[in-house]
Amino acid sequence: MRDKIKIALRELYGNEKTNLDRVFIEVITEGLLISEWFEKEKWATFNQVVFELNSIGEIKKAQELQYYLTDNNDPIIACLTIIERMGNKNNELARLYEKITTFNVNFYE
Repeated sequence: MRDKIKIALRELYGNEKTNLDRVFIEVITEGLLISEWFEKEKWATFNQVVFELNSIGEIKKAQELQYYLTDNNDPIIACLTIIERMGNKNNELARLYEKITTFNVNFYE
């Protein structure tokens, strides 16, 4: 399953060009392998935020979020903070923001 997830992520993002890309793929893969469904949903949503930022050309914001997600920061707070800084530029980010606000904060506790 791990290899299938990595292949799908590489198809989505392309081959890893930096160490950050490699670590991000690892973190998302591990998040998607968690046994609890609601935890998988969280990691899939965090990945959607990074993908959406990339798709609208906000590459630096996507990389900043990748860094936060790979550095043991609370991913919920990291995603919400990045999206808040974007303002209301994008309906999909607004939808993801609302979804993430329903997740429990203090992810790592």
